[in-house]
Amino acid sequence: MAKSMNKIVGCPSCGILEEFTAYPSIVIPTDREMRDKILDESLFLWRCGACNYETQMVYSCLYQDKIRKFIIYVQPKDEDPAVLEQIPVDGLEHIKKRIVANIEELKEKVLILEEGLNDYATELVKTALTQVVTSKWGVAPEKSFYCGIDHDKNTIEYVFYLNEEDPPVYQGIKMDVYQASLEIVESIVTKEPNAFLRIDNHIAQEILAAHRHMQEEQQKEQAESNQ
Repeated sequence: MAKSMNKIVGCPSCGILEEFTAYPSIVIPTDREMRDKILDESLFLWRCGACNYETQMVYSCLYQDKIRKFIIYVQPKDEDPAVLEQIPVDGLEHIKKRIVANIEELKEKVLILEEGLNDYATELVKTALTQVVTSKWGVAPEKSFYCGIDHDKNTIEYVFYLNEEDPPVYQGIKMDVYQASLEIVESIVTKEPNAFLRIDNHIAQEILAAHRHMQEEQQKEQAESNQ
């Protein structure tokens, strides 16, 4: 059973003080019930017993999958980044270490790494699909997440949230696009530092920029050699 700790929280709606159970450390395969809470996005969910107000109580949480060799640290947006320096990484060079900020990102990262996918490449695919969705619906999505592979269709699937009012949009693309993205990643990211990393759209944009620069340099060298 995952180690838990109780916290006293005040309801933002009615002000009543109530207890909230937090799970700062989750280890797979031992804590499979906690994995289920992540996949149904209820891990951080708190409901006031007095007025039924619901909110996400995001707290620091270390998720370790000892079978698939990855660790994910949930770092709330208001937490001091220096806290990560207190987590020892010596001897963990061959284990993926990731940072996320909320339950949606944690769920996405668990699904990606459990599937054995490269999360740099999945972010590149998401970037490409974001352009497709934006063009199709005329508005840039507020957020988007990987949600699985359709093995029958051989597609990689994502969900896009255009805004809070409209239902989510699901968009898939052939796995060939993922494989092409993986080739780009492997040409740029040759070795990861032994540290916790946030792999997101910013990283994807940096990789794409580096890849474009590499292509331009190769074209320049080819043109010079043909002169």
